Amino acid sequence: MYKALAKGGVGTIITGMVGIDGSSRVSPIMLSAYGEFYVPELRMVADALHALQCNLVVQLSHCGRKATCIDSAGLPLGPSEVTDENGTLVAAMTPEDIAAVTASLADAAAKSKEAGADAGQLHWGHGYLLRQCLSAYCNKRNEA
Repeated sequence: MYKALAKGGVGTIITGMVGIDGSSRVSPIMLSAYGEFYVPELRMVADALHALQCNLVVQLSHCGRKATCIDSAGLPLGPSEVTDENGTLVAAMTPEDIAAVTASLADAAAKSKEAGADAGQLHWGHGYLLRQCLSAYCNKRNEA
C-alpha cells in the first residue's frame, strides 16, 4: 500500500501507531518498536519509499489505560489507579514506570531513525497516555 501511494506521488507517509513497549498497544496486530524485527523490517519500508522519493514518518504511541495487548506481565498503565469503563483495573504509574516509558519512547525513536525513518510523530491523542496525564478525569495525582 505504501509503495502504491508513493508511486502515485505522495511525498510523505505517516505509519499507523507503533507501540513503544510491552504495555503500550491496543491490538496484537499493532506494530511494536521493541520487537527484534522492527529495525530490519522498517528499513525495508524506508528504503522502498526513499527509492520513490517519499519520506517515512513513524507514529510512536503508548495507549496507557486503553492498552488491551499487554506483552509484559501486569496491568494497563495510567496516571492514576482506576477501573476503566470495561471493568479493567488500570495501575497508577510509579516514578519508575514514567522513567521506563520515557526511555522506551527514546529507544523507539532511535530505532526508527536507525531504520531510516525521516521523522517521528508522537501519537498520544484520542485519550492515549499523554492525554490521560493531562486530563483531570484520568489523572488524580497530586504530587508537586
